[in-house]
Amino acid sequence: QQLSALAKEAANLRHACYRAADDPSQLSDPEHHKLRAAALELAQRCCRTALISHGGAGMRAGHASGRRLREAMFLQVQALIPPVQNYLIQGEG
Repeated sequence: QQLSALAKEAANLRHACYRAADDPSQLSDPEHHKLRAAALELAQRCCRTALISHGGAGMRAGHASGRRLREAMFLQVQALIPPVQNYLIQGEG
């Protein structure tokens, strides 16, 4: 159930991002920032879910799910502009 909810959320977000890319003039800066924050937050939740599903094995050095979670967390702080950071901090991603 959790996985299907994440998959549905990812599909909806993907469609929203593609619509925005098809016509960027129709997307305001705040809407763009919210899409970026939502994508980063969803990636982190998906990776955390994968790590949890692998149990203790996911915590081993070099395990793919642990690495992906670290990468998703890194993307949330790496070179983000302040509006996107604010959405993530406020939990609006």
